[in-house]
Amino acid sequence: MVYGISQLANAQEKYAVLITGDYAATNVPIEDQWNQGQGKSINGFEEFWYDTYLMWEMLVFEKGYSDENIFVLFASGTDFTKPNMWSRYTAAEHGLDHITDFSATITNVENVFTGLTTGSGGFPQVTEDDFLFVWTFDHGGPGPGQTGPVYLCLLDGNMWDYEFAALTDPIAAHKKVFWMQQCRSGGFYDDLEAINTVFHSACQPEEYARPADNVDLSGNQVEEWDFYYSGGDYYRHGEFNFHVYSATIGESPAFVDNYNGQPYTEADENNDNYISVLESYNWEDAHESIDVGGMYPGEDPLLSDLGNIGANTSLEYPTLLHTDITVNETYRGLIGISKDVHITSGKQLQLISNSEVYLLNNADLIVDAGATLIIEDNVTISGNATNKIIVNGDIQIGQNVTFNKHGSTGYFYGLVLNNSNMQTIIDNVTFNETQLGNYGSELDITNSTFNDCSWVYSFHGDVTIDDCIFTETTLFLENQANDPDLLAWVNNSIFNNTSSLVGIDLWNYDNYWIDNNDIMASYNGIQIFNSGNGNYIAQQIFNNSIHNCGWAGILAYGTNGIIEQNHIYDNQTGIKLMNKCNMALYGDPNANSFNETNYITDNDGYEIYISKYSFPWYFRYNAIIDEDNLGNPDDPMVYYEPQSGGFQLIDVKYNCWGNNFDAAEDLYPSGYMVNPTWCPGGGGQKSSEVALQTFLDGEEHFENEEYADAKTTFESVVELYPNTQYAGAAMKELFTLEKFTDNDYSALKQYYETNDSIQADTVLTKLATFLSNKCEIKLENWQTAIDHFEDVIDNPESTEDSIFAIIDLGNTYLLMGDSTERGTARGRMLQYIPKSREAFAAKRNYLLSLLPVTKNRQKPDNLFETSKQEILLQNAPNPFSNTTTVYYRLSEPCSVTLKVFDHVGREVKRINETTQNAGLNKIELDMNGLPAGIYFYSIFINGQLSDTKKMVLL
Repeated sequence: MVYGISQLANAQEKYAVLITGDYAATNVPIEDQWNQGQGKSINGFEEFWYDTYLMWEMLVFEKGYSDENIFVLFASGTDFTKPNMWSRYTAAEHGLDHITDFSATITNVENVFTGLTTGSGGFPQVTEDDFLFVWTFDHGGPGPGQTGPVYLCLLDGNMWDYEFAALTDPIAAHKKVFWMQQCRSGGFYDDLEAINTVFHSACQPEEYARPADNVDLSGNQVEEWDFYYSGGDYYRHGEFNFHVYSATIGESPAFVDNYNGQPYTEADENNDNYISVLESYNWEDAHESIDVGGMYPGEDPLLSDLGNIGANTSLEYPTLLHTDITVNETYRGLIGISKDVHITSGKQLQLISNSEVYLLNNADLIVDAGATLIIEDNVTISGNATNKIIVNGDIQIGQNVTFNKHGSTGYFYGLVLNNSNMQTIIDNVTFNETQLGNYGSELDITNSTFNDCSWVYSFHGDVTIDDCIFTETTLFLENQANDPDLLAWVNNSIFNNTSSLVGIDLWNYDNYWIDNNDIMASYNGIQIFNSGNGNYIAQQIFNNSIHNCGWAGILAYGTNGIIEQNHIYDNQTGIKLMNKCNMALYGDPNANSFNETNYITDNDGYEIYISKYSFPWYFRYNAIIDEDNLGNPDDPMVYYEPQSGGFQLIDVKYNCWGNNFDAAEDLYPSGYMVNPTWCPGGGGQKSSEVALQTFLDGEEHFENEEYADAKTTFESVVELYPNTQYAGAAMKELFTLEKFTDNDYSALKQYYETNDSIQADTVLTKLATFLSNKCEIKLENWQTAIDHFEDVIDNPESTEDSIFAIIDLGNTYLLMGDSTERGTARGRMLQYIPKSREAFAAKRNYLLSLLPVTKNRQKPDNLFETSKQEILLQNAPNPFSNTTTVYYRLSEPCSVTLKVFDHVGREVKRINETTQNAGLNKIELDMNGLPAGIYFYSIFINGQLSDTKKMVLL
């Protein structure tokens, strides 16, 4: 037997009363004595103690009972002992002085049961949520004429069956189990039986119970007593107790796991790893072998189970569910679910208030379509990573419900809301190391707490999160169906994810509000991808405090929206805007303090990093302050990846930059319009810039659902002001607006490709190419979209372009889903097809963490002075997995060496080429076996360093 303290909590209590009378039989007539007086040692019937001890030990160390909830009434009130007694049957074996609480007198039996009924005398009061197990072992006898009532012999007299029942009947436990081993014990059944009671006795009312006989039903010898070799002594047991104990615990008192070759695991008839009281009865009944007068069996067990609850009752889990729910059922107390259980269509399972539920083994609770699970207030549900509650029907969750991990490792897979039409409300619920997944049409979570859950997932539906606390738990919200009408709203919540993960991870929601939250995260505080393509008013990140994030406070990728009145500080980077975002940094011109506007300050790296074509269309009345940043080239406050092919002035007027601000040092690249500046308390001014005001007019039309006017206005911005940042923003808004107007992406694509103002401007032309490809995706021209991204990967203008193309290519495969072209549209770069959404997200997050590649990357010392002439071309593909091609151009035949360095300047690879001809040459570079990251590759011509470039290994 391997003992281990049970993990069961005690919210739903299990109580046990163990009663054993006068083992010495000093006052019991010989005809009423155990085994009719045979086999008594000089110490009395020693098996009385050994079986009492085994019951106590099993309950405490195997079945999860608190020792305080077990009341042992044994003989005169002290543990049995004898000279040279085997310590295995002593309290000292478990570090205790004794296990006996009271002497087995009539008065003490009355006091214990009365105390459990009323809560008097220092005893706990048993409630209807609790379970009661009663075990008796004593002498017993019949009434006059050997018929009628029977009695249990106690230390100072006899207690009749009806007297015993009068004491136990009032106890409010929702279930009771009685095991009785004394002679004539079967006579108690008619007084104790009830629909909530299972009664199991060693013998019939007119039979005697006896010690184990050490033989099986065939008369073969089998060890049913324990032999203590050092003491040369046997430790006997009752026949009844030997079998029910061995079946229930899975091994005999002598720690043998089989009965004469038959494994005790066969007592588990339904193979759920738990022994019900019906299974223990069946085993005992099948193996009972007492021989009286040459007739087998001479001791015939008796079972009474009026409510047919024995198969669903065990000593460890008073309610044990392992079959489907095919009628409406209500359960309370301590509940174990040991096998997959379906609540079938049209039926309901109700878990009463204060119940404590454990999913065991690999069991799932499945709510079928059309079925309902009702979880009342104060219910606790526990499981592990192999357990989950899958709701294909409906679920109702009460207040103060708790989901817990069961055990010391891993997590609880938890709750999967799988019905796409369901609307789920979760209010005042606690999830501890438990995951939650939603596929329903609406999910509202309020006043709830998530502790160490890793992830809370929602893949569909309108989601509202309000006044919740997330500790080491990422909120992951993805609109997998790309439903344009869905809204994600995260409000008034706290995210404290300092050890790992991000705070809020949002995908593909056209409408989102993230406001009034406090966010800390090891990675990004908020990361939001391909979102905000809804109406202008429903896209905002407002009044959040985002701080101490290991990556960025906010990372937006391909997203539209407003960032307003946030305090973003002490992160690695304050804000990252990436891959053609269309964001506005809205400060409050009437703010009187930094906390009344966007206050972006004291982040370790950049306060704001912006990839090309992502500069905010509105950037005013913000406080962007870092008094100790190092300035250009490595540490400006604002870093904007320059656009190729043209130049636009960057408008950042009316912002507060702090006391030590120097535009030449603190803004990258040059070309910002900074003056006039503004700081809180300085008041605001209405813009006199026609281009900005025209764009704002378009946004106002959009907000007011005047979509045709909005379209006309945005087109006029492109026509009239193509050299401003508002032209690119207007082009992006036209894409967002299209689904509200003509929903004709072929026409929009043609507009991008043929409009004269766009085609006349190199910057706008390149943006139009990207937007045209987004139209191809809307039109489900998958192959065209894939080819575009692969062309960018093959021939990127920058590492940034390549990274974004890899991410967008993978996302395109995810968007294809199960469309009709899914099997035929496929590119050359199969390595970028995501194996799963999880794998895609992990690679995407890693790739974005590499940007900008110029930040905090150390080149080898001798790489700063290279030739002015571009000899070395950008490798392709880049980023890449394992292999890439490095191109270089020679003006005359030369000896060539290619060296590769990691991000701290260590040489990790060298390729020596023989003399190469003039013209364009290439080297196939194999980086297999090296860790992913940023590398620098340098070409040496005739031994002299000539050029260096960066590359990214995936």
